[in-house]
Amino acid sequence: MVANSTNNIFTKKIDIQRAAVNTIFAAMLFAGILFLHYNRPVLYMGLIMEDYWGEYATFVCYMLAFAFPFWGAVKNKNLRKPGYLILALTMFVIGMEEISWGQRVFNFETPYRIAKLNLQSELTIHNMIDNDIPIHNIFFYAVVIWGFILPLFLRFNNRFSSLAQQWGIPKVAAYDLPYFIISLAFFVFHPVIKSDEIQEMLLAYAFASFSKNLFFNLFGDATSPLRIFILRKIVLSLVVITMTGALVSQAGVTIPRIRDQFSGQIHWFASTKYPERGLYRQAEQLFDYILQDKDLIKDTTLVQFGILLVEMKSRRAESILSQALDNINEMEKTKTNDQNLVRTKGVILKLLGQRSQAQVEFQKSIAIDLKRLENDSRDSEKPWITLSMAKTYIVMEDYESALPLLKEILNLAPPGSEKLKARDFKYQLEKQKTISFKQYLNLLRQLY
Repeated sequence: MVANSTNNIFTKKIDIQRAAVNTIFAAMLFAGILFLHYNRPVLYMGLIMEDYWGEYATFVCYMLAFAFPFWGAVKNKNLRKPGYLILALTMFVIGMEEISWGQRVFNFETPYRIAKLNLQSELTIHNMIDNDIPIHNIFFYAVVIWGFILPLFLRFNNRFSSLAQQWGIPKVAAYDLPYFIISLAFFVFHPVIKSDEIQEMLLAYAFASFSKNLFFNLFGDATSPLRIFILRKIVLSLVVITMTGALVSQAGVTIPRIRDQFSGQIHWFASTKYPERGLYRQAEQLFDYILQDKDLIKDTTLVQFGILLVEMKSRRAESILSQALDNINEMEKTKTNDQNLVRTKGVILKLLGQRSQAQVEFQKSIAIDLKRLENDSRDSEKPWITLSMAKTYIVMEDYESALPLLKEILNLAPPGSEKLKARDFKYQLEKQKTISFKQYLNLLRQLY
């Protein structure tokens, strides 16, 4: 006999106790993520990087959310109803989509015909859908309707409740809601950087927990002692952590790519994302971590760090910028007449207070670009050379000279990231009548 444990909301004392337990677990998850975000930013990045802890944990949770209803249907033919089977199938597809159907784990190429249709040339379905369709948002709204609105509606409508039971439509018990609530909190309020990755992981865990409870409740275990409920919760969490750790450690073929990705993302977080939120101490921690690992260091690392320290008014700024200047001088020995190096040298000198020397470097960078325009007759190169000149005028704080060049780029350049960058710079310069020093540093962050 299959027990029905989800028709009523808090009808038993045990349900209230379970709700309290799940609320405590959910609060601990929420607090743990915030702690990592604000106090251990390097560890936090492991949760939001592709092919790493967060993504693999999401996959494991969805596979568990698939396994519980699937195994239930295998064990009991009364559970072979459309609702339970659709739940199992949906969890399986989402889980496999999360890891591109194992493509990066087993390192196989995307079939040519699929790669042509896929926005990221991956073996996934969701990336074949037009970017204008907010599939991520649609899924979360569907979860709200199914998890929060449907149980209330069915509770007060006996006819539809009977139909739902007949079709095997799973209903979320009130004590399962805390995990869905914290996931939706990240979806709505974005309390951390890259909240979308966190909300996906939390939602996957919510489904795993729900499916686990559904499995045991459907087999007549709805009133098991609270200690058993807590024990199963702990076991579920340990299984997720263990399986995720195994996947992370065994996916060795992806480590070089992860390394490159990590270097790019940690620079992005340190130079842009954390400072945008005013979290300078966390950004400084990330830069210090980068400098301890030579494989993570880029040509622009010290410049980016110096800009951050200047904004923080840190005593370390002069030392870091001086190191950056020494690196530029060393690179100029092998890269002569490189306008980017010359411009960067000017920025460093300006931040060090050597404004007259900085102007010399800026004028030198402009001269190099003018010569490139004169010698390179290719129309395809003109937008990029023009953008380089516009960047130099921006760092010189000569915005009147930069704006016409940015407008020219918008007319000349093909669609792409550089054209978007030119449009953003133009918008910022036109929006502000005067650019403060803080806003100037923000422009530098965007340039580097």
